[in-house]
Amino acid sequence: MSSLGRALAGFMSSSLFGSATQVVKGKVSAIFLGAAGVGVFNQLTLFYTLSMTLASLGLRNGVTRNVAAAQADAGQANAATEGVLRQFSSAFLLVAAVSLLVTAVSVLASDRVSDLLFDDGGERRQLIVLVALAVPIGVAGLIYRALLNGLRVVGPLVRARMIADGSSVIVFAALVIPFGIVGAALGFIFLQAAFLVLVFRTTWTVAPSLAIPRPEAFEFAEARKNFVFGAHSVIVGVTGLGASLFISRLIISTLDLEANGYYVVAVKIATVYLGGLYAAASGYFLSSVVKAAAEKTVGKTIDEAVRLYLAVVAPVIVVLMASGEIFVVAFFSVEFLPVAVILLLLLPGDAVRLVAETMGQALIAQRKLVSSCIVFAVWAAIYCAGAILLLPRFGLLGLAVAYTASQLLLLGVLLVVCRRLLDYAPCRQTIYTVLRAMLLVTSASAACWYVESLVTKMLVCAALVLAWGAVSMRDPFFAGAITKLWRVIRARFMPSR
Repeated sequence: MSSLGRALAGFMSSSLFGSATQVVKGKVSAIFLGAAGVGVFNQLTLFYTLSMTLASLGLRNGVTRNVAAAQADAGQANAATEGVLRQFSSAFLLVAAVSLLVTAVSVLASDRVSDLLFDDGGERRQLIVLVALAVPIGVAGLIYRALLNGLRVVGPLVRARMIADGSSVIVFAALVIPFGIVGAALGFIFLQAAFLVLVFRTTWTVAPSLAIPRPEAFEFAEARKNFVFGAHSVIVGVTGLGASLFISRLIISTLDLEANGYYVVAVKIATVYLGGLYAAASGYFLSSVVKAAAEKTVGKTIDEAVRLYLAVVAPVIVVLMASGEIFVVAFFSVEFLPVAVILLLLLPGDAVRLVAETMGQALIAQRKLVSSCIVFAVWAAIYCAGAILLLPRFGLLGLAVAYTASQLLLLGVLLVVCRRLLDYAPCRQTIYTVLRAMLLVTSASAACWYVESLVTKMLVCAALVLAWGAVSMRDPFFAGAITKLWRVIRARFMPSR
C-alpha cells in the first residue's frame, strides 16, 4: 500500500472518531441549545476561524511545505535540522505576537463585533471575549500541527487529535448542560488547549530539540518564505468565511435564526463530518505533492488521492442520505428533522468538493497561488449569487442547490486551470471513478427524494452501493486499495489475539 494510502487509513480513523465526537456534541447542542442556539454558536465559531485565519497569517501550508523541503535537503527523517528549527521558530514567534494583537483588538471591540455578527447591539459581547481568548491557543496548535505534517509524523498526530476530541466531548457536555451557550464557548476553548498540549508533547517525543521555539533562531527572512503561502491562505480563508457569514446573515434576514440553525447542521454534516477526512489528510497530501513535483509524478499523486477519497466518501454519503431521518433525530433532535431533506441536495455537492479541493491543493503545492485565489473567489461569488437568487424563492432547499451547483462549476474551472498550469488531466481510471461515485450519490439522492418508506429507501440505497462496489472492484487499483485499507483498519481496531 502507498504511503499516502497508509496515511489516509490513519487519518480516516482519526476523522471517523472526530466525527463521532462531533455527533455527540451536536446532540448535546441540539437538545440544550436548540436550533437558534446552534445558529448562535455557529456564528461564534465562524468569528473564531476568521480571527485564527488573520492571526496565523495563513502560514500553516507554508510551514508544512518548507519543513518538508528542509528535511528532504538534509536527507533525514523526523530529525531536527537547523533549517527546520529556524523555520518553525520564526513562524511560531511571529504568529504568536500577531495572535495576541488580534485577541486584544477583539476584546476591546467586542461590542461592535457582537452587533456585527448578531445585530444585537452588543448583547453577546461576553461570548466574543471568550472566543477571542482561544485564538492564541489555537494558533500555537496550528503551527505545531504544520510542523508535524512537514515531518510526516502520522501516527502520533492522529492520536493527539483523537485524544483531544475525546476528552473535549466530556468537558463540552459538562459545561453546556448547566451553562448553555456560555458553556459551549468554554468547551470550545478546552478543545483548543487540549490539542495544543498534546501536539507539544508529540513534538517533544519525536523531535525534542524542536519542541520549544527558540528566540535566537528567529529570522524574519525565514518567516517571510511563508508569506506567499500565507497571503494565499488568508485571502482564500477570508473569502470563504466572508461567504459563510454572508449566507448566514442572508438566512437570518430572509427567514429566521432557527432556519440558520437548520442549515448550519446540514452544512456541518456535509462539510465537517465528511470534510474531516479531507482536512485531516490534506497536510500529508500537500507534502506528498511537494515530493512528487521533484519526481514529476504530480498527476499520479492527484489521481491516487481522488480515487482513494471517493472510495471511502461515496458510500458514506449514500448511507447518510438513506438514513437521514434516523440520523438527524438520533444525533440531533426531532426539531432538526427538516435537515434530512436538505442533505439530499447538499451531500452530492460535497462529494464534488472533495475532488475540487484536492486539485486546488495541488495548485498550492505548485505555487500557483494567484490562480488559486482567483478560482476560489469565483466559487464564492457563484455561491453567494446563487443564494441571493434561490433562497428567497425556494428557501433552504434552494440554498442547497446553489451550493451543489457552485461546487460543480468550481470543479469545471479547476479542470481547465490545472490543465493549463500543471499540465494535469485526470487519467481515464480517475474519470471513471468520479463518474461512478457521482452516479451513485445522485441516484441515491433521487431515490430518497421520491421514495417515502424509510425501509424501501435503505434497501434501494444498499442495492446501489452493492452495484457500485461490484463495478468498482473490477478496477485493480480500487480493489487493492480497499483490501489493504481494510487490513490496516482491522489491524488498528481489531488486533488478533
